[in-house]
Amino acid sequence: MVDFPGFFQILKAARFDGPVQLHFEYPAMGGAENGDRKLKIAKEQVVSAMQRDLRYVRAQMMAAGV
Repeated sequence: MVDFPGFFQILKAARFDGPVQLHFEYPAMGGAENGDRKLKIAKEQVVSAMQRDLRYVRAQMMAAGV
């Protein structure tokens, strides 16, 4: 787990203005964690989880003033 508030405070203090990459990893969600190339669950479920997490990270960035 990432301490997003702490991480974004560090970026703000360093005046970082470059891109931020978000890596998604979901255990037991689709089979990719086992090397599978095809999803075992609906694509919409994976996309929904990614959208939820992206909204969270964006909110954390805004709260930190980044």
